[in-house]
Amino acid sequence: MEIIYRSARKEDCPKLGELDSLAGEGMLEFLLEGLVPGLSAAEVVAHDMAENQGPRSFRNVLVAETNGRVKGMAFSFHSQNHCVTEDMRKFIPAERLTPLEGFFSTRVEDSLYLDALAVDPDLQGYGIGKKLMELTKQKALDMGLGSLSLIVFEHNQNALGLYRKLGFEEVREITLEIPELLPEAEILFLMECKLA
Repeated sequence: MEIIYRSARKEDCPKLGELDSLAGEGMLEFLLEGLVPGLSAAEVVAHDMAENQGPRSFRNVLVAETNGRVKGMAFSFHSQNHCVTEDMRKFIPAERLTPLEGFFSTRVEDSLYLDALAVDPDLQGYGIGKKLMELTKQKALDMGLGSLSLIVFEHNQNALGLYRKLGFEEVREITLEIPELLPEAEILFLMECKLA
């Protein structure tokens, strides 16, 4: 199986929305579901990625493609952009956004923030996530940044194991208490990988 790694294109956005939703473990649905009649959270994200000229654009996504189909993605941007923006405040109701303020305000300054890493379930275990991570590390170095950072759910032991193997260390805990999204309080880890 040949896997091609490349920059995302606008026409990839529908699949990028699906993969971003997969990586978000319900957070995107909590934030966006029902805000645009007839569109799912993944479709809202796909539209935003296609039209956004800022950090949340498809231009900040690397993809893994096989047989002409996108099967994985790494979505990253400068950590200063991991925050609640004015556009988010205008679009997302406060009762959805406020519980996630701690999530959006936790970052490693001057790092490349990996917002989403996702691989289709049928291709997990083939090293695609690892390769996307290597390419994202190179992107950080090319941008002159000294580290790569991300946030992961504590219960996601597969991802935690991968990130630790790739040199990431936990630097901070974030507690989320959102009854509508999580049955009980969840711990997330802000992780950082320092780059040479």
